[in-house]
Parts: sequence; structure tokens; C-alpha cells
Amino acid sequence: MLRAGGVLVVDNATSHYAEMAAFVEAIGADAGFTCCLVPVGKGEFIAVKASA
Repeated sequence: MLRAGGVLVVDNATSHYAEMAAFVEAIGADAGFTCCLVPVGKGEFIAVKASA
């Protein structure tokens, strides 16, 4: 449960991409989120929930 304007950061997003591919795809397909994959370290998946 993430409130509007909340930020979700998931570590190891590139080093463990196979394990989290379905999650990344589901959040990326949700129009209520803006997402990016940052290639820092082992990768950071960042999703921001749209404001109400």
C-alpha cells in the first residue's frame, strides 16, 4: 500500500532481473506509476505513484 506521491525503490534490480521481471512488468504497465531502472551498483528499480 503506497500512498499517492510515494516512492518505491527496489535494490538489485539488474542483478536479479529474472526473479523480478513479472513485478517490474506489472508496475510498469500500471498507468498509476512512473518507473525507471537506474543502472547504479546492481540496479535500482524506482516507481513513483501518481498524485491523486
